Amino acid sequence: MDFSAEAWTGPPEGAVGEWKLNVPEAAAAGPKKIDPDALMQYFEQLYETPNQVQEKFLYVLALFLVQKRRLKLEGSRSEDQTSYLQLSGTHGEGNFDIRDQNLEEAEIEALQQQLNTQFLEEWE
Repeated sequence: MDFSAEAWTGPPEGAVGEWKLNVPEAAAAGPKKIDPDALMQYFEQLYETPNQVQEKFLYVLALFLVQKRRLKLEGSRSEDQTSYLQLSGTHGEGNFDIRDQNLEEAEIEALQQQLNTQFLEEWE
């Protein structure tokens, strides 16, 4: 049987034992995790309709998906002094050639933050 502290008048007759337990307050929800499959869909959309503005996002998103093991690096190639990452999806998605953006670490972090903000706003 369960009783609140206010309603507790003592153990009922014939009780074998009793104990008190404090139920902790519900913890605040931590940061929402971004679903790699949803990111993969976004990646494929960006890949199909690339533009110069989104090309950096596409590159950072590709790196993130490689890190999350949703894309795998198959190799790299060079064409006209431009390097490309050759990627494929781990669920059989096609081959993707992503131009290496040669970004500084700070710029990658800033783009990651923008992507996180964008996804969290869209999902709420």
